[in-house]
Amino acid sequence: MKSSTLNKNLKDLSNSIGIASIKPNMFYDYEKTEELKQQIKRQIEPVIIKRIKI
Repeated sequence: MKSSTLNKNLKDLSNSIGIASIKPNMFYDYEKTEELKQQIKRQIEPVIIKRIKI
């Protein structure tokens, strides 16, 4: 909207309509997120890096 050629009143009106109309369609589920992170961690095989002796 900043680069729009609309006059200030139309910009303000369109911003107001947008703010009133736009609603989030996703909700953060902390418990489910943590559950999935733990599930993925269990699937990863550990990596061992050994120091090479010269």
